[in-house]
Amino acid sequence: MPRTYIRKDTGEAFTIYNPSEKSQKYAYDLHVGVDSVSGKKLTTAKKAWRSGYLQARKDNAKAYKAKVKARDYAKRQEMYNKIFLG
Repeated sequence: MPRTYIRKDTGEAFTIYNPSEKSQKYAYDLHVGVDSVSGKKLTTAKKAWRSGYLQARKDNAKAYKAKVKARDYAKRQEMYNKIFLG
């Protein structure tokens, strides 16, 4: 759930999203081609920023999964060595 805050000095309202909500918002914005907050058409720079953010999240997820897989493999290998070889 996004949270809306108001700055004390300027009185300007701003919204903070968690990473998954931000990704969903960016994916929707890219799909539609319009910024969901302002309603303006996305510039090429904004499109590049959103697609880069989504790609970075995807890369981090792949790296995490590979790390977990390697760790689990090492644990299984260690257990196998203890049981059958040690």
